[in-house]
Amino acid sequence: MLAAVVLLGHNALDASEGIDSSFLYSLLHQFHPTFFGDLKVLVAYPLLPWVGIMWVGIVLGRMHLNPKPLLNAQLRKAGGLMVLGFFLIRGVNLYGNAFPWMQQADFAGTAMDFLNPEKYPPSLAYCLMTLGPALILLSFLDTRAKWAERLIVFGRVPFFFYLVHLLLIHVLAWGLSVIQGFGWDAMILDEFVTRSPKLKGYGLGLLGVYGVWIAAVAVLYRPSRFWRNYKKNNPEKWWLSYL
Repeated sequence: MLAAVVLLGHNALDASEGIDSSFLYSLLHQFHPTFFGDLKVLVAYPLLPWVGIMWVGIVLGRMHLNPKPLLNAQLRKAGGLMVLGFFLIRGVNLYGNAFPWMQQADFAGTAMDFLNPEKYPPSLAYCLMTLGPALILLSFLDTRAKWAERLIVFGRVPFFFYLVHLLLIHVLAWGLSVIQGFGWDAMILDEFVTRSPKLKGYGLGLLGVYGVWIAAVAVLYRPSRFWRNYKKNNPEKWWLSYL
């Protein structure tokens, strides 16, 4: 119930944007910088929407105690409702995303805007668009397959993978900045890379991005497997469950 309330209802706080710019509001819901004198604090992951998604994960964990046929049916039903919900709320264009989509110069541009809901924080539209198809896909996966066992390694250590992958991709980003002639110090920014005039022209094409993604996952497989085994072999260290 809590997961549904937070997931469906947190966008009701969008109306406070631009009115309430307090640090508490930023911490709980909206992604924006807060200044404490000369110190700039940016809460990239507001607590309320992300905690809601975590609670959804707990619900899904309990669902996995059901027999496989029942579980798959539940996943497809939930995923299908989420996908339909995404198109419904995006079609209405009044709730579920802080920034409504707009008619663009051509159909492709309009479609891209329609399919580009806000991720920071994860809007209701974003959650429906990502979690819905993921649940449907999960219902068709055979977790007993050899390739699935490798993927499960990452699922056993999600927070560890997240922290280590941040370090890896930032090192790669610095290297690419040097190779493309921007210099490593160009990556030390007060704003996002895509918004910085210092890095105009920086980056890779779509195929290059997918290549880096696949390479990063491959590189982090062994460290993730090591950490999974370490956690498994040290059950007395309760704090490891959070990493």
